[in-house]
Amino acid sequence: MARRPASKALSPIRDVAAEEEAKFLKMNEIARLSAYLAREIENLSGTLISTLGVPIERASPIWRGLRALCAVRVLLRTGLRRFEFCALTCADFEDGAEPRLWTVGKGARRHYVPLPAQATEAIREWMNFKHGVGESADPGAPLFCGREGEFMSFELLRQDWARVLRDAGLPTYRLHASRHSAGLIVLAATGDLHKVARFLRHEGTSVTQRVYAHVDAGELRRELSSVRIWP
Repeated sequence: MARRPASKALSPIRDVAAEEEAKFLKMNEIARLSAYLAREIENLSGTLISTLGVPIERASPIWRGLRALCAVRVLLRTGLRRFEFCALTCADFEDGAEPRLWTVGKGARRHYVPLPAQATEAIREWMNFKHGVGESADPGAPLFCGREGEFMSFELLRQDWARVLRDAGLPTYRLHASRHSAGLIVLAATGDLHKVARFLRHEGTSVTQRVYAHVDAGELRRELSSVRIWP
Protein backbone atom coordinates (compact mmCIF):
# COMPACT_ATOMS: atom_id res chain seq x y z
CA MET A 1 0.00 0.00 0.00
CA ALA A 2 1.29 3.46 -0.88
CA ARG A 3 2.43 5.52 2.04
CA ARG A 4 0.64 8.80 2.51
CA PRO A 5 3.06 11.76 2.58
CA ALA A 6 2.92 14.09 5.56
CA SER A 7 4.83 17.10 6.78
CA LYS A 8 7.51 16.14 9.26
CA ALA A 9 6.90 19.40 11.08
CA LEU A 10 3.38 18.37 12.05
CA SER A 11 2.08 16.33 14.95
CA PRO A 12 -0.60 13.70 14.35
CA ILE A 13 -3.45 15.01 12.21
CA ARG A 14 -6.00 17.21 13.98
CA ASP A 15 -9.50 17.69 12.64
CA VAL A 16 -9.58 21.48 12.96
CA ALA A 17 -13.09 21.86 11.56
CA ALA A 18 -14.50 19.37 14.07
CA GLU A 19 -12.66 21.08 16.92
CA GLU A 20 -14.05 24.47 15.92
CA GLU A 21 -17.60 23.21 15.43
CA ALA A 22 -17.55 21.68 18.92
CA LYS A 23 -17.30 25.21 20.32
CA PHE A 24 -20.69 26.24 18.96
CA LEU A 25 -24.22 25.04 18.79
CA LYS A 26 -25.20 24.96 15.14
CA MET A 27 -27.78 27.54 14.06
CA ASN A 28 -30.53 24.93 13.76
CA GLU A 29 -29.66 23.68 17.26
CA ILE A 30 -29.84 27.22 18.63
CA ALA A 31 -33.28 27.57 17.03
CA ARG A 32 -34.41 24.26 18.58
CA LEU A 33 -33.07 25.25 21.98
CA SER A 34 -34.70 28.68 21.84
CA ALA A 35 -38.07 27.14 20.99
CA TYR A 36 -37.69 24.60 23.78
CA LEU A 37 -36.81 27.31 26.32
CA ALA A 38 -39.81 29.44 25.34
CA ARG A 39 -42.20 26.50 25.60
CA GLU A 40 -40.91 25.15 28.90
CA ILE A 41 -40.61 28.56 30.58
CA GLU A 42 -44.22 29.26 29.67
CA ASN A 43 -45.31 25.89 31.06
CA LEU A 44 -43.37 26.18 34.32
CA SER A 45 -44.27 29.81 34.89
CA GLY A 46 -47.95 28.86 34.64
CA THR A 47 -47.39 26.17 37.26
CA LEU A 48 -45.47 28.64 39.42
CA ILE A 49 -48.35 31.10 39.39
CA SER A 50 -50.65 28.39 40.70
CA THR A 51 -48.25 27.72 43.62
CA LEU A 52 -47.77 31.32 44.75
CA GLY A 53 -48.31 31.51 48.49
CA VAL A 54 -46.87 28.03 48.94
CA PRO A 55 -43.52 28.05 50.81
CA ILE A 56 -40.64 28.11 48.37
CA GLU A 57 -39.39 24.75 49.69
CA ARG A 58 -42.52 23.06 48.39
CA ALA A 59 -42.25 24.77 45.02
CA SER A 60 -38.50 24.24 44.75
CA PRO A 61 -38.50 21.57 41.98
CA ILE A 62 -40.48 23.94 39.81
CA TRP A 63 -38.29 26.85 40.83
CA ARG A 64 -35.05 25.00 40.12
CA GLY A 65 -36.31 23.99 36.70
CA LEU A 66 -37.42 27.52 35.87
CA ARG A 67 -34.12 28.94 37.10
CA ALA A 68 -32.15 26.56 34.85
CA LEU A 69 -34.23 27.45 31.79
CA CYS A 70 -33.99 31.19 32.41
CA ALA A 71 -30.26 30.96 33.11
CA VAL A 72 -29.61 29.26 29.77
CA ARG A 73 -31.76 31.79 27.94
CA VAL A 74 -29.88 34.72 29.52
CA LEU A 75 -26.54 33.08 28.67
CA LEU A 76 -27.52 32.71 25.01
CA ARG A 77 -28.75 36.28 24.78
CA THR A 78 -25.85 37.97 26.59
CA GLY A 79 -22.76 35.89 25.81
CA LEU A 80 -21.56 36.10 29.41
CA ARG A 81 -18.64 34.05 30.68
CA ARG A 82 -19.55 31.65 33.47
CA PHE A 83 -17.80 33.66 36.19
CA GLU A 84 -19.46 36.86 34.96
CA PHE A 85 -22.87 35.22 35.04
CA CYS A 86 -22.49 33.64 38.47
CA ALA A 87 -21.31 36.94 40.00
CA LEU A 88 -24.26 39.01 38.75
CA THR A 89 -26.25 41.00 41.30
CA CYS A 90 -29.67 42.51 40.81
CA ALA A 91 -28.07 45.97 40.69
CA ASP A 92 -25.96 44.96 37.68
CA PHE A 93 -29.07 45.10 35.51
CA GLU A 94 -29.89 48.71 34.60
CA ASP A 95 -33.33 48.82 33.04
CA GLY A 96 -33.77 52.17 31.33
CA ALA A 97 -33.88 53.80 27.93
CA GLU A 98 -30.68 51.90 27.04
CA PRO A 99 -30.69 48.77 29.22
CA ARG A 100 -27.26 47.57 30.31
CA LEU A 101 -25.91 44.58 32.16
CA TRP A 102 -22.71 45.43 34.01
CA THR A 103 -20.07 42.77 34.48
CA VAL A 104 -16.54 42.42 35.82
CA GLY A 105 -14.70 40.43 33.19
CA LYS A 106 -11.14 39.32 32.55
CA GLY A 107 -8.46 41.50 34.09
CA ALA A 108 -10.98 42.80 36.66
CA ARG A 109 -12.34 45.22 34.05
CA ARG A 110 -15.86 46.49 34.59
CA HIS A 111 -17.82 46.76 31.37
CA TYR A 112 -21.39 46.38 30.18
CA VAL A 113 -23.21 44.22 27.69
CA PRO A 114 -25.22 46.26 25.17
CA LEU A 115 -28.42 44.31 25.71
CA PRO A 116 -30.63 43.52 22.74
CA ALA A 117 -34.35 43.75 23.36
CA GLN A 118 -34.63 39.96 23.66
CA ALA A 119 -32.01 39.84 26.44
CA THR A 120 -33.68 42.69 28.31
CA GLU A 121 -37.00 40.87 28.07
CA ALA A 122 -35.45 37.64 29.42
CA ILE A 123 -33.90 39.39 32.45
CA ARG A 124 -37.07 41.35 33.17
CA GLU A 125 -39.09 38.15 33.11
CA TRP A 126 -36.65 36.48 35.49
CA MET A 127 -36.84 39.46 37.88
CA ASN A 128 -40.64 39.14 37.84
CA PHE A 129 -40.34 35.46 38.74
CA LYS A 130 -38.04 36.37 41.64
CA HIS A 131 -40.57 38.88 42.94
CA GLY A 132 -43.35 36.34 42.52
CA VAL A 133 -41.77 33.80 44.88
CA GLY A 134 -40.42 36.36 47.33
CA GLU A 135 -36.76 35.84 46.47
CA SER A 136 -34.63 38.86 47.31
CA ALA A 137 -34.14 41.40 44.55
CA ASP A 138 -32.14 43.82 46.70
CA PRO A 139 -29.26 45.54 44.87
CA GLY A 140 -26.61 43.27 46.40
CA ALA A 141 -28.61 40.06 46.06
CA PRO A 142 -27.56 37.48 43.44
CA LEU A 143 -29.45 37.83 40.18
CA PHE A 144 -29.46 34.03 39.95
CA CYS A 145 -29.30 32.29 43.31
CA GLY A 146 -27.81 28.90 43.88
CA ARG A 147 -28.41 26.75 46.92
CA GLU A 148 -29.46 28.42 50.17
CA GLY A 149 -29.83 31.77 48.42
CA GLU A 150 -26.08 32.09 47.76
CA PHE A 151 -24.47 33.04 44.46
CA MET A 152 -24.72 30.26 41.91
CA SER A 153 -21.63 28.06 41.69
CA PHE A 154 -19.89 27.26 38.41
CA GLU A 155 -20.68 23.59 38.87
CA LEU A 156 -24.38 24.21 39.44
CA LEU A 157 -24.55 26.38 36.31
CA ARG A 158 -22.76 23.68 34.34
CA GLN A 159 -25.21 21.06 35.58
CA ASP A 160 -28.19 23.25 34.65
CA TRP A 161 -26.75 23.84 31.18
CA ALA A 162 -26.12 20.14 30.58
CA ARG A 163 -29.57 19.16 31.83
CA VAL A 164 -31.37 21.70 29.65
CA LEU A 165 -29.47 20.54 26.54
CA ARG A 166 -30.25 16.91 27.35
CA ASP A 167 -33.94 17.60 27.96
CA ALA A 168 -34.11 19.56 24.71
CA GLY A 169 -32.73 16.51 22.87
CA LEU A 170 -29.50 18.25 21.85
CA PRO A 171 -25.90 16.96 21.82
CA THR A 172 -23.58 17.67 24.72
CA TYR A 173 -21.64 20.94 24.55
CA ARG A 174 -19.35 22.53 27.08
CA LEU A 175 -20.79 25.46 28.99
CA HIS A 176 -18.53 27.95 27.17
CA ALA A 177 -20.33 27.00 23.96
CA SER A 178 -23.18 29.23 25.14
CA ARG A 179 -20.87 32.25 24.82
CA HIS A 180 -19.57 31.27 21.39
CA SER A 181 -23.12 30.57 20.24
CA ALA A 182 -24.27 33.99 21.40
CA GLY A 183 -21.49 35.50 19.32
CA LEU A 184 -22.52 33.36 16.36
CA ILE A 185 -26.04 34.82 16.58
CA VAL A 186 -24.60 38.34 16.48
CA LEU A 187 -22.38 37.42 13.53
CA ALA A 188 -25.32 35.96 11.64
CA ALA A 189 -27.35 39.11 12.31
CA THR A 190 -24.67 41.68 11.50
CA GLY A 191 -21.95 39.96 9.47
CA ASP A 192 -19.48 42.17 11.35
CA LEU A 193 -16.73 40.65 13.50
CA HIS A 194 -16.06 44.04 15.11
CA LYS A 195 -19.62 44.08 16.44
CA VAL A 196 -19.24 40.52 17.67
CA ALA A 197 -16.04 41.56 19.47
CA ARG A 198 -17.82 44.49 21.12
CA PHE A 199 -20.76 42.34 22.16
CA LEU A 200 -18.47 39.72 23.71
CA ARG A 201 -16.20 42.43 25.16
CA HIS A 202 -13.04 41.19 23.48
CA GLU A 203 -10.18 43.66 23.67
CA GLY A 204 -9.64 43.40 19.92
CA THR A 205 -10.81 41.40 16.94
CA SER A 206 -7.88 38.95 16.84
CA VAL A 207 -9.52 36.56 19.30
CA THR A 208 -12.88 36.98 17.57
CA GLN A 209 -11.40 36.26 14.16
CA ARG A 210 -9.63 33.15 15.42
CA VAL A 211 -12.76 31.73 17.05
CA TYR A 212 -15.16 32.50 14.21
CA ALA A 213 -12.82 31.95 11.25
CA HIS A 214 -14.43 28.65 10.27
CA VAL A 215 -17.87 30.27 10.20
CA ASP A 216 -16.79 32.35 7.21
CA ALA A 217 -15.61 29.31 5.24
CA GLY A 218 -18.96 28.84 3.51
CA GLU A 219 -19.10 32.49 2.49
CA LEU A 220 -15.51 32.27 1.25
CA ARG A 221 -16.38 29.22 -0.86
CA ARG A 222 -19.30 31.07 -2.46
CA GLU A 223 -17.16 34.13 -3.20
CA LEU A 224 -14.33 32.07 -4.70
CA SER A 225 -16.79 30.14 -6.85
CA SER A 226 -17.78 33.41 -8.51
CA VAL A 227 -14.22 34.21 -9.62
CA ARG A 228 -14.23 34.44 -13.44
CA ILE A 229 -10.51 34.27 -14.26
CA TRP A 230 -10.22 30.57 -13.40
CA PRO A 231 -10.94 28.30 -16.40
